[in-house]
Amino acid sequence: MRMDAQMVVQSNAFKNMSYPVTSKYSKQIYATVSDNDLGGGVNNAPAGNLTATSVRCLYSLLGSGRRRGNGPRLGW
Repeated sequence: MRMDAQMVVQSNAFKNMSYPVTSKYSKQIYATVSDNDLGGGVNNAPAGNLTATSVRCLYSLLGSGRRRGNGPRLGW
């Protein structure tokens, strides 16, 4: 992501990751994080101010509790 960029991270389940949500190389990348199972990992990205309605696309959330059995098998 570019400097001063923001991302919305919602409804995910992570496993075996120390920093599933990170801004490792810049403190000018922001994340709005909600309903995520970080699997014991840490979100160290600065807090963003985006909301679900500020993103210009329609989507529905499955929920982090139901995420594990659905979608790509990355690290499970």
